[in-house]
Amino acid sequence: MRHLGTHLPGAGAGDNLDFLWNLFWMRRALASPSVDFFFTRALFHPTGVDLTLNTHTALQSWLGATVLGGLPIVTAQNVLILLNLWLGAACAYALAFDVTRSRAAAAVAALIYGGSPYVVTRLLGHFNLLAVFGIPLFLLLFRRAMHDGRARFAVGAGAALALTAYDDYYYVVFSIAAAAVLLARHLLEARVARRPTTGFARRARLGLAALGAVALAALVAIEVTGGTVLEGGGVRVVLQGTFNLRAALWALAWLLAASYWTLSVRLAPDARRRLRAVLPQLGLAVATFTAAVWPILWRAISLWQRGDYVSQAYAWRSAPKGVDAAMLVLGNRLHPLWGSFVDRAYGALGLERIDAVWLGVLPIVLLAVAWRRRRALPEAGEWWLLGGVFFVWALGPYLYVAGHNTGFFLPEILLRFVPVLANARIPGRAFVVVYLAAGIIAALLLSRSGRVRAHPALLALAGALVLVDYLGAPIALYALPSSPVYQQLAREPGEGAVLEIPLGLRDGFGEHGSFDPEVMYFQTVHGRPIVGGFAARVPRRVFETDERLPVISTLLRLSAGEPVSPSQIGADRLDAPETLRTLDIAYVVVRRDRCSDALLRYVAAVLPLRPIAEDESRTLYAVAAADAVTGKPSFP
Repeated sequence: MRHLGTHLPGAGAGDNLDFLWNLFWMRRALASPSVDFFFTRALFHPTGVDLTLNTHTALQSWLGATVLGGLPIVTAQNVLILLNLWLGAACAYALAFDVTRSRAAAAVAALIYGGSPYVVTRLLGHFNLLAVFGIPLFLLLFRRAMHDGRARFAVGAGAALALTAYDDYYYVVFSIAAAAVLLARHLLEARVARRPTTGFARRARLGLAALGAVALAALVAIEVTGGTVLEGGGVRVVLQGTFNLRAALWALAWLLAASYWTLSVRLAPDARRRLRAVLPQLGLAVATFTAAVWPILWRAISLWQRGDYVSQAYAWRSAPKGVDAAMLVLGNRLHPLWGSFVDRAYGALGLERIDAVWLGVLPIVLLAVAWRRRRALPEAGEWWLLGGVFFVWALGPYLYVAGHNTGFFLPEILLRFVPVLANARIPGRAFVVVYLAAGIIAALLLSRSGRVRAHPALLALAGALVLVDYLGAPIALYALPSSPVYQQLAREPGEGAVLEIPLGLRDGFGEHGSFDPEVMYFQTVHGRPIVGGFAARVPRRVFETDERLPVISTLLRLSAGEPVSPSQIGADRLDAPETLRTLDIAYVVVRRDRCSDALLRYVAAVLPLRPIAEDESRTLYAVAAADAVTGKPSFP
């Protein structure tokens, strides 16, 4: 608690500073009626950037600017983090209690969800993903609306979903998908049946088996010999990789399985009655959600109409990976006792450290017991279905095992081509719903067990075992830097923009130049617009504008380590005074320890600067002609 005002969770400067910036910008927006929180010229000066698709954490930022407005910005951010941790567990508890009617069992579910390694890992920087409270809160109200038919629950479900939308896009998608799964189970019946064996079926199976044998033989041959290249008749066939053969084998396996079994899905006998009963509640929930998120929705529509809607470009094999199956058994990577061993295993296998999907020993045991007793726990059926759907989703487009792509394609390979779902591009994050489903199933088992009810201490022991298994301490803390350079910049007169060198522009898909995350924090100190910056989604035209500007385009190339011709430097020397004046750039900060010699020489030779202040790594300059600049301020 002694670091609330001086540190942020995280191993270093990164995404943690972006969320602090969100709070800074919300305070600016609320302080001036002319400022729109969802658009800023404080970043990417002079063009500015729309923040609709950014990880803007508007709800948290609003609370930090209003309820916590009297606190320093860093303290407010840390209080919001603690609030999110508490809310996640509290809402999971409320949902589990509604399902089980057992306070002690619901507390175990709250620990499994709210204290999960998934949540603890997000403390390393992804503060938007700490807002896990929205999913259980929405499902609690949605289930009530669906089963009780009361309008207030439907309105509450829509409002809960809207609150989630002002925190994180992923959790809105997951909440809607979870509601669709629960609604489908309410209205549909599915049955797996064995197909009759006919002569055609036998021949088809033999054919599939033969093709599989050929593919397997080719795969083994390539693995043993390294493959070959066949050429003839102007055609060149490369047989050196095995991915396509592995994918073909799995496709044949799917077809073979389909020749034995069939899945039939049909409406439940009273589906029409059920649908008529829930339609008014669905309509109320949708109307409430739409009205509440309209400020974001209409902006997203406008972005799309202008051609500025940015999304991931996908190909069959280029999408982000999902959860590696090895993560399910390796253990808690952040545990204070054995976490270092698990972390080394992650590194050796090339696993993504930001993912954390360790369910824990006791939850796995409880799930195994609950599966064996599933006929005695019929109310757990919807949670098994929900957990299973999101588990498969979290595995991603292909099944990875110990860092190796098995070629086994999964349903998520198609989800990434669905427009709205495509922006929830990291499939591993779907595992958060697996934790929720696992917690509810464990709570149902514990609450229905006569032995546990007879010995309440067993529930306390279960909670303690989960807590010990999920420990993630100590959490890395990043000490926010202090620089007299930026303190001096805050005292400087005028409202001109700041050019940070090295110069970098970054979004969630890539970087131009070399972006220093600390500039986002230091802007909260000096309060001036900066050239460059970070937002999760930046329209291509913003990058193109800077890439066409004299001097700025050269700085981007030099910052990225690219060479620049002497003739370009000569031209920039002539253009620099007018370019800086036109862009209303009044100050330049050079971070010397991140600059190449070529970049430092360019700054000295081209930019008309006079030094103002210096610390051990940065120098603050005023643009020499800035005293004559009287341009309009870029933002209040």
